[in-house]
Amino acid sequence: MTNGYVSTYDGRLKLRNDLNLITCKCSSTPTNKFNATNRLWNDNYFNAASRIGCVSSIIKDAAYYYIQTKENNNIADLTLDQFYNYYFFISPLYRLDINVPDELCGISLKEMNNLALELKETALKGDRFGNKFDLTFEEAFDFVLIRVLDQTYEGFQNELDTAKEIAKYLPSNCLIIPSIGADDKDSGIDLYVVTKSNKMLSGIQVKPMSFFSGFDKDYIRRAKREHDDKHALFNQKYNVKSFYVVKDTDGKLYNVESKPNVNLKENLQDNLNGLLQEIENRLKM
Repeated sequence: MTNGYVSTYDGRLKLRNDLNLITCKCSSTPTNKFNATNRLWNDNYFNAASRIGCVSSIIKDAAYYYIQTKENNNIADLTLDQFYNYYFFISPLYRLDINVPDELCGISLKEMNNLALELKETALKGDRFGNKFDLTFEEAFDFVLIRVLDQTYEGFQNELDTAKEIAKYLPSNCLIIPSIGADDKDSGIDLYVVTKSNKMLSGIQVKPMSFFSGFDKDYIRRAKREHDDKHALFNQKYNVKSFYVVKDTDGKLYNVESKPNVNLKENLQDNLNGLLQEIENRLKM
């Protein structure tokens, strides 16, 4: 079996064929259909941790794995091919025979299969505006792979890019590093801000601008409630505050403290003011 699969339709077809899942012939990803599934994916909570497991944690494991094997020099060197390979063939958190993944495991191929079938059936029923469309199983399965793996990879790279930008604003005695272990799985924290002596100062979850601009959507408000509950565990564990951080298309950074009953859209702060003030307060303690 060939190790590594590229982020193309042909690459994902090869993955499916190599794993004896299905055999199909498709030449390109039907982008218009993929975009049409956005609302279905979000409204039906297909990306909930209870459905897809801890994929964001597994990608960090993958990044460190390839440093240990000396194939990469740092976590930013992780390629999508490597992530696919690690996820399906190396990760101890992935199991081919898991029927329903819990939040400590990545979704199995069998569950990806089931999720693709559900997505296909949901598309036929239509979204909340009555828009209906037909998906082949092959298209639906490909969309599941893109959303679960490809978009997790894109999110991971965005986290690292955002961390580099945040680091420019931090005092010289502070570091920003990716979260690991239970903090990533249980608390939803992407990044730590710590002193060089390893004192915890704050936790950060990186989000796309759509998470803030689309705060009027039910699925985003529900996601925020779930994140706030998880962040509270982190805050209590380290006696710190956690923040959402977003970088817009112009590279400008915004933040808002993670706490219940706060409207993200209305409380965004420019230039990381809230986060930096909290770090300054913690350094004085």
